Amino acid sequence: MLLKRLSLALATAMVCVPLLTIQASPADAKVCLRHQVSRLGDWRLTWSGARYSAMWSWKRRVANQYGSRYSTWVQSKNRHFSCWSQGSRKRCRAYARPCRAGY
Repeated sequence: MLLKRLSLALATAMVCVPLLTIQASPADAKVCLRHQVSRLGDWRLTWSGARYSAMWSWKRRVANQYGSRYSTWVQSKNRHFSCWSQGSRKRCRAYARPCRAGY
């Protein structure tokens, strides 16, 4: 009886484990635009506020130009900021290549 249960459990595991390790198909891969988009943010009092403003400006531009599927900042490639200050005010420009998840 115990041997029968063990063999049934092993057989079940052999069927279920491969289902859990299925890899993403090429259709699930990221699709990125070839060119980079850059947008200037507003003047802010903090560096984090300046980067946030630039990122949201980038997201709005990409959504308007290419659609909301491409406007996710964390999906984009080569993300970076160029920042500077003038007195106590800070400003940044966001750069990134827009991407979307494959469908």
